[in-house]
Amino acid sequence: MPNSIEASRPEQTIGEFDKALHDLSAFSCGFLPIDNFLKSSLSGQIRMGMVTANMATADDDPAVLGFQTLGGTCRSCQPWTGGLPACTGTGCAGLLHSCCRCS
Repeated sequence: MPNSIEASRPEQTIGEFDKALHDLSAFSCGFLPIDNFLKSSLSGQIRMGMVTANMATADDDPAVLGFQTLGGTCRSCQPWTGGLPACTGTGCAGLLHSCCRCS
């Protein structure tokens, strides 16, 4: 049986970013470059296949509470022609970025 603190917490959901479902407008983690990336660059980078993103929301509220992006990079890549860079097999690494709005 949950205690009263657990019962009052909103149910959090983490899911793949969907512009129609997630409200980015009020998000602020306190670091302007990250806030600007989320609001102005993320959608384009997803469309180009550069990153994937997951959003955290609470209950049925579309406001984003936190997010995580994952993109692939390589130190030795073919020239970028769209989509993910083609790796030559050396120095591949995934980049993971996370940010949350803590209140």
